Amino acid sequence: MENLKNADMLKMAVEKIKNAKNPQEKENAQAEAVKLLAIEFEPEAREIMGLFKTDLTAKTTENGYGFFYKWLGQFKGLYRIAVAIALENAGGSRLGIQSAMEVLEG
Repeated sequence: MENLKNADMLKMAVEKIKNAKNPQEKENAQAEAVKLLAIEFEPEAREIMGLFKTDLTAKTTENGYGFFYKWLGQFKGLYRIAVAIALENAGGSRLGIQSAMEVLEG
């Protein structure tokens, strides 16, 4: 499995989600897919965090909440979770990301 590319592993995870026989199996496959998606989003997350220093919403909202809200609001479901993980891995404020996620999931 280590020799497989991330994209191939992601395809396998999606198949596991589709073929899950019980809720726990589906949840495990979804968690695996989110981790793989977060890896895919890491380069973009680093670029987004580069914008953090110049973005007005990052400077005017507590913990950059408005900045993360703006970026995370473009995604839904597992994609949003994966982007949130990637942003945090790229140096984003955990508290700011969590605050944005809470409002977006409302």
